[in-house]
Amino acid sequence: MVSFATLIASCKRNPKRTFTIHSLTYSELRKPDVFLLAEMNPVNTMVKAEVPSILVDKPVQKVEKSPVATVATVNTVPTRIAKSDIRPPLYEPKTSNTIIDPLILGVELTDPLYSMSPHNTKRDIECASALDLESRMNELYKSESGRSRGWLKGGLEQFIKPRCSSGGNLQELHRAKSPFLWQCVADEKTVSAFLDFVCTARHIRVAVWFADTKTVYLYPAADSLSAVDKTIPLYHVTCKGELRHGRMNGKELLDYAKTAGYTVLPTYSVINSLNHLTLEELGNVAKGLGMGELAGKKPDRVAAIAAFKVAQRLRAV
Repeated sequence: MVSFATLIASCKRNPKRTFTIHSLTYSELRKPDVFLLAEMNPVNTMVKAEVPSILVDKPVQKVEKSPVATVATVNTVPTRIAKSDIRPPLYEPKTSNTIIDPLILGVELTDPLYSMSPHNTKRDIECASALDLESRMNELYKSESGRSRGWLKGGLEQFIKPRCSSGGNLQELHRAKSPFLWQCVADEKTVSAFLDFVCTARHIRVAVWFADTKTVYLYPAADSLSAVDKTIPLYHVTCKGELRHGRMNGKELLDYAKTAGYTVLPTYSVINSLNHLTLEELGNVAKGLGMGELAGKKPDRVAAIAAFKVAQRLRAV
């Protein structure tokens, strides 16, 4: 046997870096891949080793691979969802502990510094705003058809004059016996008329929520002609006068009311005018609006027409 040490020693004694090894012979054992190296006399030339016939004559068998199941791939185009179709869930506006007067609503639209002003400055701004409403009362009465809206100049003055001296201070208004009774907007003419006047003058909308009856009353009765092409802000207040915070425009209010079981109705003046119509006249109004035939008693028909008119108005702007 030629050891590895002998091979290394031969290499070291070979200055010309020519490689020679002993002649190789083999003897077949039980396993044909084991060979014995017989020691022979060293030779100076490379001897070609004979390859055993068992490795040459026997053809190499190719191992066939088992078929692999192919999976068909389908090119799918991802569906893109427009941002306008992704809408966050609607939540009912959160009720705060702040009780307000209608005069406060929309003041920041005419005076942007109102929300950042100290208490005394806010009161001065509110008083100035009330004086402005008082000076414009005759103008708005003519331009906005105040008579058909149910406005009474004496009734409006009854609410405006105390606020010209006190702003929207609730304690002073209570002493002057002129607080605003939010719970009466649904059935009291003068209270409803004043809220309608403020909303029309400020170009705003106010939704008054009655949780016990699942009803929301939308003010004003009709949007001001000069505000039709603008984005009209919508404020939310409970029937107790508590300001509600939350993102909800007119269309979202309708969607939420539909899912939560609320009914959105117009102002007292609109419902009152419909109540004076006969059943036949109500049917004609419904056909003119595209509602079709009405069913039920007269109050049900009036409520159906009123709710339909509010829905048309909120979805139009």
